[in-house]
Amino acid sequence: MEPQVVVIGAARMDEIRDRRGLLEAPAGAGIDTAALLARRGIRTALLAAVADDADGRRIRATLADLRVRLLALDAPEGTLRRRVIVGGMEPVVHWDGSPMPWADAAGEERCAEAVAAALEGVRVVVRAEPEAWRVRIPDGVHVTIDLGGDEPRIRGTAMAPEDRMLADAVLGAVGEAPADATGRLARSLGRIET
Repeated sequence: MEPQVVVIGAARMDEIRDRRGLLEAPAGAGIDTAALLARRGIRTALLAAVADDADGRRIRATLADLRVRLLALDAPEGTLRRRVIVGGMEPVVHWDGSPMPWADAAGEERCAEAVAAALEGVRVVVRAEPEAWRVRIPDGVHVTIDLGGDEPRIRGTAMAPEDRMLADAVLGAVGEAPADATGRLARSLGRIET
């Protein structure tokens, strides 16, 4: 069944290490937002760069459990991984793998065709974080919702009542811009001070 909403955002593996051990989990604003929508019964897909590697397979399994369809963009350097080492005053963060493909103008241009193909026939798109705001949305999309700023921004052209209802359902599901799930989990375990 085709998704009602496509979320564009980060999908990565987070690895948090401290003196008590290791915590690993799929994370990113894209995953968090897609999960919130799917839990509300909205048919959701996530458009993200995910490779066919161990981390990518774990992300795919998590999304399948959440009933979120993955629309994977090419990730030639591997699935994005954030390693956080907690031990001193400030956590040390290392990034490995492919950056978000729309991170700069050249990347945005490279992935434009794949994005347009993935969004064909989709009426509502959610860009889950400011980095995803660079992604150009094709003309066929009726509503674009940008999260990750001070408050959600909605763009739409002549929204039909069903588009408006779906946009309202999306905003109701996400409330404010979603926080990073692994960050919330780590803070709840007392591993990262805020």
